[in-house]
Amino acid sequence: MILGDPQIAKMHTDSGMWGHASLDGLLRKLAAATPERVLLVDAEIRQGWQRPFPREITAERLDRVVSALSARMLDLGLKPDDRIAIHLPNTAESVIAFLAAMRVGAIAAPLPFSWRRAELVDALNRIQPTAIISAGLFDELALAQLACEAAFEIFSVRYVLSFGVLLPDGVTSLDECFLDDASIEGDEPPPRAGAPGQHVACVLFQSGDPHRPVVFTHNQLISGATLVAAHARLNADANVLTALPTSSLGGLATGLVPMLTTGVKLRLAVPFDMGVLTRDLGKGTVTHLMLPALVAQSSRVRSAFLDRFSGRLIRYWNDPVRAAAADIDRDYRAVDLVNLDETGLVATEDPSLIGCMPLGQTRLGGSRGGPVVLETRLRGSTSRAGDSGTMLRGEIELAGPICPVAAIDKDGSFVTLGVKGFFPSGLRGGFVKGNPNIIACTGRIGEYFRIGGMLVSAARIDALFRGFSGVSDAVAYTEADSVFGERLHAALVPRPGEKFSIRAFRDYLRDAGIADYRMPDRIAVVEAIPRGEDGTILRRQISIAA
Repeated sequence: MILGDPQIAKMHTDSGMWGHASLDGLLRKLAAATPERVLLVDAEIRQGWQRPFPREITAERLDRVVSALSARMLDLGLKPDDRIAIHLPNTAESVIAFLAAMRVGAIAAPLPFSWRRAELVDALNRIQPTAIISAGLFDELALAQLACEAAFEIFSVRYVLSFGVLLPDGVTSLDECFLDDASIEGDEPPPRAGAPGQHVACVLFQSGDPHRPVVFTHNQLISGATLVAAHARLNADANVLTALPTSSLGGLATGLVPMLTTGVKLRLAVPFDMGVLTRDLGKGTVTHLMLPALVAQSSRVRSAFLDRFSGRLIRYWNDPVRAAAADIDRDYRAVDLVNLDETGLVATEDPSLIGCMPLGQTRLGGSRGGPVVLETRLRGSTSRAGDSGTMLRGEIELAGPICPVAAIDKDGSFVTLGVKGFFPSGLRGGFVKGNPNIIACTGRIGEYFRIGGMLVSAARIDALFRGFSGVSDAVAYTEADSVFGERLHAALVPRPGEKFSIRAFRDYLRDAGIADYRMPDRIAVVEAIPRGEDGTILRRQISIAA
């Protein structure tokens, strides 16, 4: 499926940022050119999940396993442009499943591993997938059972497919695809019209709540990897260790996609384990390390191994607002990569510019003659006097070869947002009149909490807490945390004259099937929720009083 304006596609193709190839086509090319080259190294720690293949996977073997899985899915009846949800940890199976979906010609939808039934159902309702790919037991979590529970509520799901053992009834096992004699016959559908690179490749979810699905083509993902490779100096000799999963634009652009575009050796790490990272880095073979910024900045991580790591560090920020407010010393080994809530990427080696971007065009490598990788503008700008001058503010809109081609509407249909190729980011930005060339991310449209790397809508979590029958009012509030960003708490007003139980409230939340990051750490029982004259919840007052 090809979406978007043909004139914009021609512009990016003429600039050299877009091309003809698809991601699975790049894998075929690598397998033919360097069959014995190790492309993928699976995570050392798999939390009890047995590995049915060698830890080091060559280009030839990876290509064959992808073909075997693609042939299996096509044989089941999946077809090009079907949507395939993928809910897996950061193991080799997540890479294989994504690439197999590409070979089918389907649209992959990698889901954050931290999501549980409630979040999965919300997301699947939006994208209406035909299949879900999951796993058996991982760290005592029955992923396939979780997928079945979510699929039960989604009419479009026809198949629940799974790696691993101890699968529920009705789940199709995929482990036979790892066998040496697994069939690869019929691993590709008939060719489609148009350049393979212009077809839709995947759906990623913005971190708002509810999560809006945005749509990327093969070319847009490849452009993201091109940006990362230019700043991180990735080439075929690079040995990349990543703790970033495939469920975000940043994770794809720093891992799976550069593995295909530059031939880097990609080493996966899951979950974040200090011992594993220390051992891998201690071997002296890792040249590039991809870490969440909050992890990379922690004193424990720095003292454990980063201070002795001589390679290139890529600090990944999935919160551009927090990134723009960061105060970090210059480190000539480091690149800061900021995900603009799945609508684009910006990279810099200057700590003073983290979370910032030029107004107008940004060119690859910063050169005047290089291709444009990002274009920005402010929509609905307003001015406000401040200590540093007059601030112009508005919603940041983005355009360029990395930015999504469309979003998925509430009814599951594709919808083009923005005007003339500019995509609304959902981020507020501003710049000072005295320096009108740089935009900084200053906030978001709506009120959100940042908890453990996930963005949570304050209004949605308030509504969840108020859904408990034992309260007359309830809201969420947070306190700052150096590791998790914020810690979530609940303030509850019991119904007058009724017996109140905190345990019953926690049971209510568990029964709702929400992810751990939406569970409150602390529950405060209060007489009333403080509000302003206009009804605004005064969360800061709750935090101080509690």
